[in-house]
Amino acid sequence: MSSQPSPHYRQHHEVDAPRVDTQAFRQGWRVRTRLDGMLAAGLISAAGWQAGADFRVKWERAYGQGIAPATGMMGVRASHGDRMAAGRIDAVTWLRRAHDALGERQFWLIERCAVHDASWVSIAADLAIDDKRARALTAQALGALAEIWR
Repeated sequence: MSSQPSPHYRQHHEVDAPRVDTQAFRQGWRVRTRLDGMLAAGLISAAGWQAGADFRVKWERAYGQGIAPATGMMGVRASHGDRMAAGRIDAVTWLRRAHDALGERQFWLIERCAVHDASWVSIAADLAIDDKRARALTAQALGALAEIWR
């Protein structure tokens, strides 16, 4: 068994090798996301990247797999399920506020990029624009999100 991604996997994903040195502590292979690419290309700031990463975390907490419902247990101490439900409610609230502040289009662009890691061609096709314009609009949306939550 190989400790690195297969050639087939690498055809579909850009990956970074493990790296442990004074610059990074990454013990495993890591898929480069659209957010990573935008930061590396200078299209977004570190704050824009962080806003996108936070958006993804909130989205996964709100809508991702493995979210436990409230258990309904009574008692003074909250159960794990209750804490998970509270975290989910907080995440949904955060996402709704972001949607209200950004508007439908910018929210959608961030979702497609940060959560689904959709290709620029796919995003552009959905908007009937070219992929460079889709990337630029997404960068603007991430900048706006970073300003809102600064």
